[in-house]
Amino acid sequence: SGSFAALALSLRRFRMPAFFLMSGFFAALTLRKYGPRVFILKRLPRIVLPFVATLFTLNVAQLYALHVYRGADATDLGYFTSVELWADFTSDRWISHLWFLVCLFYYFGPTPLAAALLHARPAGRALLARAAGLTAVVGRPVTCLALLPLVNLSILALLAAFPDLYALRPLINMDDVVEYFPFFAVGLLVFGNARLYASLTSFNRGVVVLTILLALSGLMGSIAAGV
Repeated sequence: SGSFAALALSLRRFRMPAFFLMSGFFAALTLRKYGPRVFILKRLPRIVLPFVATLFTLNVAQLYALHVYRGADATDLGYFTSVELWADFTSDRWISHLWFLVCLFYYFGPTPLAAALLHARPAGRALLARAAGLTAVVGRPVTCLALLPLVNLSILALLAAFPDLYALRPLINMDDVVEYFPFFAVGLLVFGNARLYASLTSFNRGVVVLTILLALSGLMGSIAAGV
């Protein structure tokens, strides 16, 4: 259905960036509250265990359903031990909808180490101060929401210029990890900057108007692409 495809594409334009921005915010909150060691002990099991459990249960069933959909005999259970199934294990098709957990794994892993190094060294503290100053400049909601997609466009351009640079196997495609990192990073900054936090958590007419215009243009573009 072209209509559902357009709707799905429109939703993806903001729901995953919003998800990773909130992930960055709550990662910073948890790190500040518990410290690096407890952060790792709390966060990584919540990502790794669901990932592994779903990968070998629901995702296997999904691959089997797709195998049957392509014309295979539904009663032939030999697919579960076949070369075809385990060949998919090294592809993005096996991970499927779990891709965002891979991103979180890469974001949450280095975050405590990076935070510790930045706070431990004078140069790191100076860098954090400069970042705080920069976020204070763009700490107005309309400015922040307008600039963030432009930052992401540069990431997408880099991915397009070097399509094979981020392809690591098995199980991992770094494209999504690289693409969504700016939103996670901004989430970290939102937690540490009171002005930016206040601007993004209070009602603003400019944000409402900008959101409506962007939503309409995105939906029209998706429909046009679908046609």
